[in-house]
Amino acid sequence: MRILKRITAVTLVVSMALFALCSCGNDDPSIPDGMILVDSDFVSCKLYVPDDWIPQSYAGADTGTSMIGAKASDGSNVSLVPMTPSGSYASADDYFRTNYYTKIQSTFKNTVLLEDECSTEGQYFGVQEVGCVKYVYTVESDGVTYKIMQYFMMNAGYLYIFTYTAAEAVFSEHLEEVSSMVKNFEF
Repeated sequence: MRILKRITAVTLVVSMALFALCSCGNDDPSIPDGMILVDSDFVSCKLYVPDDWIPQSYAGADTGTSMIGAKASDGSNVSLVPMTPSGSYASADDYFRTNYYTKIQSTFKNTVLLEDECSTEGQYFGVQEVGCVKYVYTVESDGVTYKIMQYFMMNAGYLYIFTYTAAEAVFSEHLEEVSSMVKNFEF
């Protein structure tokens, strides 16, 4: 009788452990496999990142700026910032070249716009395939060269800026993951 109780107890423990392992994972079919949702009460969109990245969000009550993003174990990161555009710009390309990039150049030394990797036509962002422009450049900070890829797009009256930043040495290691983030993004 004691042996039967032990066998039953062990079987129960093993069954519960197997059930717990099998039930883990993504129960929401709208979240792409291997990804998690990064969201915020202050940013009304859905950014999906690899499940081994660390989600981040920021809502600056004093600045009115909110952002969502995530960080990989090697320090590479993505962020998405929605903002109300200010000024009158003919296009996102005009905004980037006459306003945004000039600020980058004044902030970092040794900036290089990689024109051959930039694209102002035929770029689409997210599930809704919103038209966008893409820029890639490098900056130097504290002796390290970082490579930055950004998408700028307008949607529902907001300018969205999606940024992928990584040390130049590891930049290409996350491009497939970043591409998946861009493809699965939802406004």
